[in-house]
Order: sequence, then C-alpha cells, then structure tokens
Amino acid sequence: MQNPADAVVAGKHGEPLISDERLLQLHAALLRATNSKPAKAKAEAAPAIKFPAVYASLLADLTPHDRITADIPLHLAPFTATAPLELNPEIATGFAIGLAQNQPGSLVIAFTRAGRLDADTFRQTLRTAARHNAPILYVLLPAPSNFDWSARAIREDVPCIPVDTHDAVALYRVAQETTFRARNHGGPSLIDCKQVQLSRGDSNPVTRMEAHLRRKGLIAPALQHASTKSTSATSRLA
Repeated sequence: MQNPADAVVAGKHGEPLISDERLLQLHAALLRATNSKPAKAKAEAAPAIKFPAVYASLLADLTPHDRITADIPLHLAPFTATAPLELNPEIATGFAIGLAQNQPGSLVIAFTRAGRLDADTFRQTLRTAARHNAPILYVLLPAPSNFDWSARAIREDVPCIPVDTHDAVALYRVAQETTFRARNHGGPSLIDCKQVQLSRGDSNPVTRMEAHLRRKGLIAPALQHASTKSTSATSRLA
C-alpha cells in the first residue's frame, strides 16, 4: 500500500499530480455542466449549474461503492449517475462509519452549506467522525456565514482545506489528497469552498480550466475532443 505521506508530496515520484487524460475529462465535464462550447478569448459562458467545478472535480474519482449525500438540492446528472442520498451531515457521518465496516476503502462525500449548520451539532459531528476515523469528506458550498468552520474543524482534529470554488484543478488536487486519506483509514476532512475572483472572468470555471490547459499545451486536444462530442451528439439527433 502507498505510504499516505507520499500522497501530499507533489511530483515526489516524477509523476504529475493530475494526468493529462484526467484534465481533459474535467474540461469535458465542465462543458457538459455549463452547456457551453469551448471558451474563446475573454468569453464568459453562463453556467447552467451552480459551482460546476466543485462537482466535476470532487466526484471525478468516485467508485461504485462510494456514496454522495446532501441536505440541499443537488443536480448531479452531468457528473455522475449516482443520485445523492438526502442525508444531513450528522446522519451521513453514521452512514460513513457503517460503510467503513462493510465496504472498506469506500467513502462518503457529504455536501452542505455553512449557513445550514448548527455550530454545536456540527462540532459534535466532526468530533464523532474523527473519533471513528470515518471515511467522509464534508463539502461546504459557498453561503453567507460568519462562523469560522475551518478553525472549528481543526479544533475537532479534522483537517480543513479552503479551496477556490471556480478552480477545477485546485479542487481536484484537494480531492486527490482527501479521498486517498479517507480510503486509507486517515479519517474525515472538511473541504471549505470559497468564492474567489481576482479578475474579470475569473469566476468562470471553463475559462479557468482552458487557461490551465493552454499552459500545459493541451488546449488543442481539449477543443478537438469537445468538437467531436458535439458533432457526434448532433449526428444522433439528425
């Protein structure tokens, strides 16, 4: 089994953290979610779903034995055929503890919004998850809140990773680390998705991803893949 410490060292073994194939898959998932064509220079696609980069990245490496839970409505059709179970974080935690016993190596991804959480209840939930090494990732989607959930999680011995809601690459790196940890008895993590916009168009996940692909020299394969998929879909409808 791989040493968990190795998972957090970028390029330690000479391999990229994210393969070219996975980058292209993330790009394709974003296009499906936003109902957009490949972004042009300075173009901004109007997202058809809120926070598509979060779902595209965090659900990319799920297995059939993993489970998704949420206490808010989620439309996940562009990303997975697995419908989320309507469970709040407390019940999802108990579900994850049972899953660890019955299907070792599986995990639960629990989506919620910070504004929906009761401080005392969620504090106890985090403490229970840490005590039982529950294989669960709590994902806080952006919402107005004055409570510092990151500090609370750390006090309850649950690692918390703030990450840009619109950056699919950063989100996927976080997913790699936290899912590896959960699958290998490392316990729960809290992924705190933040709204970050440094410049015009910065909140468009497709534009952000295509800028990354361009830097990697992968934009041509990505656009060709998108064009092929679009042509194929059109042919089936003709």
